[in-house]
Amino acid sequence: MEPPLLIVTGFGPFEDVVDNPTARLALELERRPPEGLQVHAGVLPVSFERAPDAWDEVLARGPRPPRALLSLGVQKEPDFRIERRARVGTDGQRTDNDGGVARGARYRVPRDLENDLDLEPLLEAMRAAGARAQESGDAGGYLCERIHHRVLAESQARGIPGIFLHTPPEEAFSFEFQFPILQALAARLVRS
Repeated sequence: MEPPLLIVTGFGPFEDVVDNPTARLALELERRPPEGLQVHAGVLPVSFERAPDAWDEVLARGPRPPRALLSLGVQKEPDFRIERRARVGTDGQRTDNDGGVARGARYRVPRDLENDLDLEPLLEAMRAAGARAQESGDAGGYLCERIHHRVLAESQARGIPGIFLHTPPEEAFSFEFQFPILQALAARLVRS
């Protein structure tokens, strides 16, 4: 019997984040998944135009239908945040790596989405692994918000769990500290 599949994405570099830790976390989770779990990972460009299609491509390249979806984005705060809500209207002022802005972006589901998943068991799994973890209702309005919306739309359409996790920067916590927390979250998410 094949292990359950988790799709994971991180982002490439942007603005002053030259080495985005979410890319490394996603790819390492594919290389070293929790026991009994298979992970298929990809790194998304920081582009309002290209990121949604790149996310779809990672999903389509998975070896079989996933059991859960997880997308990662880095934040400036020294904690982990599971996002609850994804808004359609995002910050139209901040430019992406292509010089584009969010204004005018089209969505498959043209309304705000909210994750109805019980996030507390996921937060508890992360806390047990040493994380300061909390729920958040504001994904920040940038590319993270856009991909979070995509994850929620797809997870709700498929009837599987899907979340967006903001991770702390590596200046706050090293990769070696963050990776076991991500493994604990992945294992618990697939059981949701």
